[in-house]
Amino acid sequence: MQKRFRMLMYNNYSVVQDNELLCLCQSGNESAFSEMYNRYKRSLISFANAHLENIAIAEDIVHDVFLSLYSRRINLKIEISVYAYLLKSIKYKIINLRRKQIVQQKYAKNIFICDKCENDFAKEDELKITTSRLKIAINKMPLKCKEAFILSREVGLSQKEIAQKMSISCSTVEKHIVKALKIVRQELMN
Repeated sequence: MQKRFRMLMYNNYSVVQDNELLCLCQSGNESAFSEMYNRYKRSLISFANAHLENIAIAEDIVHDVFLSLYSRRINLKIEISVYAYLLKSIKYKIINLRRKQIVQQKYAKNIFICDKCENDFAKEDELKITTSRLKIAINKMPLKCKEAFILSREVGLSQKEIAQKMSISCSTVEKHIVKALKIVRQELMN
């Protein structure tokens, strides 16, 4: 017993058992807590990293578990080994992290869907406005110009077919379409 007491006096905690380290931690001995942290840090980070495949997050989780252990050390009652307790704590942290990630992914997906819907509605509104302006422009066209434009753009006839249908020359059809496009551009610019 005196030998153990001398080791504790010189802060050599490497030979102290986990349960004794925990008791020392509970009494406020920070060196004992540091020993516990250094004793298990690497293996706990490896355990967490094996499940997460992200060393930075694994380190954060291990630090969080030790921080929680330190802040609750006075009232903490561990009925299993300290190492098993730490592993279990890390396991629960990983489960909570996974749940949080799932919720975040669902939320991000919903935001993406909402943004897409808003964009679709905006495009639909723009299309309605453009269609309305196009109708106004068509109504402003002279009768023959209007007829040539509709046969060209809506029916899809060639200038030659329009010329035959309207009994006018191809160059006249071209002039009507050029004039119609000018009216459309002016209306859409406003």
